[in-house]
Amino acid sequence: MLAVALMALAWFYTAPPLRLNYRALGEVTCATVLYGMGPLLAALLQPGGLSALLLWCTAVVCVLQVLRCLIMNFADMEGDRLVGKNTLAAALGPVRVARLYACGQGVLYAGVLALAAAGELPFLVAVAQLACAPAGLHVLRGLLNGAMAEPRKADGVTFWASMQLPLTTCGTMIALLVDLALRGTPAPTPWIVIAVGTTVVFAGWLTRTALVSRRPTAADGTRTRPAEPAPVEGQAERA
Repeated sequence: MLAVALMALAWFYTAPPLRLNYRALGEVTCATVLYGMGPLLAALLQPGGLSALLLWCTAVVCVLQVLRCLIMNFADMEGDRLVGKNTLAAALGPVRVARLYACGQGVLYAGVLALAAAGELPFLVAVAQLACAPAGLHVLRGLLNGAMAEPRKADGVTFWASMQLPLTTCGTMIALLVDLALRGTPAPTPWIVIAVGTTVVFAGWLTRTALVSRRPTAADGTRTRPAEPAPVEGQAERA
């Protein structure tokens, strides 16, 4: 039933008659299919079934995907409206999008703190998830400062809204593996190698991308070398 529901939601994301992504339901549908139903289906197909920890970690990435899609569609709001695509971001408008994003981030990390304090969430997992909160704060600051009105700044806001999700996923995965090892039940070696290897590759790509994005953009759209610092006031006259 879960697999059937997953395929139905995925199909009607854009297919008529539902066309969920045109009726302000695309963000939630995308998150539910990719980061909710997908992981749960994979877990149900393996021995052990579902656990409270698995449900929480799945909920975390699912919520982050909703918030990510909200920001991505915020950036495309005008174009979506022109073609009759009523996304959740377009339905809410800029002010309520910022409020919803702030509430989502606040509830998410309040949940991490509450579960960690209650002993329901391993300490290392809580630290890994909380360590990614600055990315959300950066996005929220951009929303409140009107950064989405400027293309270059809007690119940075949407980029970090997207990166918060894989950062949290990789951090949670590594923290879970370490926690298992500390409890004396380490994961199989091949899985550890794959998990650590893919995380290292992602970290390298993210670092390179972040450094390149800081370079000024030339007229032809290519990145240039960092510009020389501007002279201090009065320095040119003294020279």
